[in-house]
Amino acid sequence: MRSLQKQIGWYKRAQGILGLTIALGLLGFYLLGYRPTTRWLAALQMQIDSKRRDLSADQNRARNLPAVLREVQRLERSVQDYDRQFPRQVELGQFIKDLTQVSQQLSLQELKLQPLASKRADGFYEQPIQLSFQGDFLNVASFLRQVEDLQRLTRIRRLIIKNKTGKPGVVEVTDMVTSVYFSEG
Repeated sequence: MRSLQKQIGWYKRAQGILGLTIALGLLGFYLLGYRPTTRWLAALQMQIDSKRRDLSADQNRARNLPAVLREVQRLERSVQDYDRQFPRQVELGQFIKDLTQVSQQLSLQELKLQPLASKRADGFYEQPIQLSFQGDFLNVASFLRQVEDLQRLTRIRRLIIKNKTGKPGVVEVTDMVTSVYFSEG
C-alpha cells in the first residue's frame, strides 16, 4: 500500500508541476506573445488610420489640382501679357517696326522717328520717342488710336498737329512724343 501512496504522491506532485508549468506557459504566452502582438497590431492600426486620413486629404487636394493648374496657366498668360506691355529691356526695334508698319498701312508720309534719352523712375524706365509725319486727318487719328492700342504700354506725352496749307484734309504732326516703358533688370 505504501507503493500506492507513493505513486499517488508522485502523481500529485507531477500534476502540481504540470499545472504550474501550464500556468507559467500561459503567463509567458500572454506576456511574451499575446500582449506585445496586440500592442503591435494596435500601433499598426493607428498607422493605417493615419495613412487613410493622409490619403483622404491628399485626394481632396488632388481634386483641386485641375483648378489650380487652370489658375496657374491663367496667371502665366497674365505675366506674358504684362511682359509684352512692360518688358525688361527697352526693345525699341520691334516698337519702331510696329509704328512703321501702322504708318504704312495708313499711308502716312515723311515719318521720322527719333529716340530721346531714357528717363529713370521708381522701378521702371521711360523711353521717349519723337515722331513727325503727315497724312490725311482720319488716317492720323487712326494712327494715334492704334499707337495707344499696341500691345506694348505706351503713352503719347506731347502732340502738335498743324493744318497742311494748300491741301484740304491733310494735317502735319510736327512734334509728337510717345513714351514706351520697360522695367529695371
